[in-house]
Amino acid sequence: MPKKPEAQIGPELIVAQRIRQERQAREWSLDVLSRRLKSETGTAVTPSALSLVENGKRRITLNEALAYAKVFGIELSDLLQQQPGDLRLQSALLAANTELAAGLRSMFRLHQAMTVVHAAVTNGGDPEAVAEDAPEIAAILADLQKAGDAWMRIQGAFHGLVEVRAPALKDRIRDEYLAVGRPE
Repeated sequence: MPKKPEAQIGPELIVAQRIRQERQAREWSLDVLSRRLKSETGTAVTPSALSLVENGKRRITLNEALAYAKVFGIELSDLLQQQPGDLRLQSALLAANTELAAGLRSMFRLHQAMTVVHAAVTNGGDPEAVAEDAPEIAAILADLQKAGDAWMRIQGAFHGLVEVRAPALKDRIRDEYLAVGRPE
């Protein structure tokens, strides 16, 4: 009996899969993607409509495809290409890198806020006078936690990639790390 040819995936289904892959690589919910589409591109797509798109049950317009590409920071043509596993890893790393950059900005904001608090407390000021800064500092600390989580994901992805693709490199990195000494 002749072997059946593998089913070909049409461009609409590829786009649907790529949208889901890009969203999941960034660990965004459907709600987050919906909000980002609206705020960054002015394109209104409800979370339920996004679910239909990702499941291949709703077609998207060219304007929507352009909006997805912009929000994900990719070229429109990238939405039409099936993505092998290693590229998913790169997408995840890119998303985590973006979170780390946000974390660095948060560290700077925290430094500024703490400088104000320090000045108020050390110059004989009333610590309660800067209590209004507490919600901002709490929000900054939450942003820093996200950056720390992103850093852990980057490390995990890197170790997974090296483990699979270059075990000898893993041993060399470990040896170099031990030679330099672990951070305190």
